[in-house]
Amino acid sequence: NGAIGECLDAADIFDTGDINISDAVALVSYLFSSGNPPAAPYPRCGTDVGEDSLSDCVSPQTCP
Repeated sequence: NGAIGECLDAADIFDTGDINISDAVALVSYLFSSGNPPAAPYPRCGTDVGEDSLSDCVSPQTCP
């Protein structure tokens, strides 16, 4: 499993509680076209503070 397989919440760019094609489009837009950044905790590492059905992540062991 990659990072998304281990933490589905990381793929939820809009922090809406579900993952769909608009999350991928938003991420590509941010990376290549000055789109809006992902929801918090970005740009820091950490866990998502929003409660939703994707709250399956654990705190990172290390933060760069």
